[in-house]
Amino acid sequence: MQKLTLNFKNIYEWPLITRILIIGLVCAVVFYLGYWLDTSSLNEDLENTQRKEEDIKEQLKLVISKEEMTKNELSQFDMLEKLLSQWQKRMITYSELPEILNQILKIGATNHLHFSLFNPGQEVKEGSYLKVPIKVIAVGSYHQLGDFISQVANLPWIVVVGDFTLSKENKNDVLGAKLAEQATAENLLTAELTLEVYHFGEKSGHQK
Repeated sequence: MQKLTLNFKNIYEWPLITRILIIGLVCAVVFYLGYWLDTSSLNEDLENTQRKEEDIKEQLKLVISKEEMTKNELSQFDMLEKLLSQWQKRMITYSELPEILNQILKIGATNHLHFSLFNPGQEVKEGSYLKVPIKVIAVGSYHQLGDFISQVANLPWIVVVGDFTLSKENKNDVLGAKLAEQATAENLLTAELTLEVYHFGEKSGHQK
């Protein structure tokens, strides 16, 4: 049996079926390589598009988050602006301070309190405002003292109640001998507290 040898230089002498198979195989290889190159490029583009899509989604989430934060900040700003407006409406001028102090003393008298000390101190600057601390020592029943503090705290002006202590020990050096004796006899309590009255300075130009 004669051995079949194939020489690509004499491909035209090959049997027809062999040439068809070889040409078909070459075409298949070429087609496959072309398909692989084309699809690999498409796959890379697809991956890049997917990455960009994820980046866009993340950026969109950040934009939405920032928008929500901005809305919250704006709503808080509006609330703070309203609180500031309400605060300023309750502020007084320095010239009105004596009237406020007299009003506080009247509240104490209405509640039948005995004042051992009612001493306005030096003004303290609080930002754009000033406050006057008032050291108060008052004697009365639990309900009388409670009503006094509640009424002072609910005045239409800015009066802050702080450093509050309540004691059954009615000491002579705090109240004086006469008031201490009366407090002990009537089973009264001694309240020591600081009231802070806020006001505008004289040069603030505030108008009521």
